[in-house]
Amino acid sequence: MFLIWIVAALGVGLAGLLSMRLLMRWIRSAALRRINAAVPNPESIVLLDTGANFYGLQSLGGLQLRGNGGLVLTSDHLLFLMLIPQRDFRIPISSVIRTSLVTSHCGKTSFRTLLQVSWHSETTTGGQPETGAWLVQDPEQWQRQIEKLRHA
Repeated sequence: MFLIWIVAALGVGLAGLLSMRLLMRWIRSAALRRINAAVPNPESIVLLDTGANFYGLQSLGGLQLRGNGGLVLTSDHLLFLMLIPQRDFRIPISSVIRTSLVTSHCGKTSFRTLLQVSWHSETTTGGQPETGAWLVQDPEQWQRQIEKLRHA
């Protein structure tokens, strides 16, 4: 009887892992389709992450949900295309105030390093600084590239 429970638990765990892999594949595919539609010139892309996880906008506080989507850095914009709910953030590099590497944002803690970006925003804060954070594959590289473009 105990063996049946072990086999059942392993089966449920395996099904959960398979479901997560399928969900991540769907997220990456959907993000890539949205990126292709939003960035007409693929040569302008400096960095791209189709599985970015957004930790929210500082101005909205800690009660907002995280969202997955595609994060794209071009020579003149940082663009995040959230899948659910479908929202886009287009941050001009000229508006970026600073970048930093953190492990928490808006009261949400991560055991991995997050890319945090602060910028002047007319849409969310009326020109006052706004801050957002993303979990991306290589946050240090994202920070280096954004800072390089800011100071170019």
